[in-house]
Amino acid sequence: MPMRTARIGLPAPTLLGLSLLAACAHAGGGSGNEPPAPGQPNAYVQALDAAIGAAECQEDRECKAVAVGHKPCGGPSGFKVYSTRGGNAQVIEALAEQERAAAKAAEKPGMVSDCMLIEPPYVSCRAGHCAAGGSER
Repeated sequence: MPMRTARIGLPAPTLLGLSLLAACAHAGGGSGNEPPAPGQPNAYVQALDAAIGAAECQEDRECKAVAVGHKPCGGPSGFKVYSTRGGNAQVIEALAEQERAAAKAAEKPGMVSDCMLIEPPYVSCRAGHCAAGGSER
């Protein structure tokens, strides 16, 4: 009789991203609420990158951009491009939201930025992967 396994219902990249996030938070030795140390990789960014993976696509409509980071005067500091094809868009959006909140919490009084509004990039499917740049058709 074949062995049956429980299914969680999340795609493998999602599980990997969430596992990475938990491992990074645990490896820090703290409560997990501290902002990352200067020069150290942000656990949310690592988990977000893992969830995004190769951003494989077949059509432009599968490509999206999600806001990341936080500028002291408000708004995101950049965008990451991802594909909706893997079915983990909700996880990517949630991780990006957590990353933005962590970046905002890590701000120190007196921090400054250029305060320029950063628009989401135009994204398209190029050579089977979502990419930013280019121009709208």
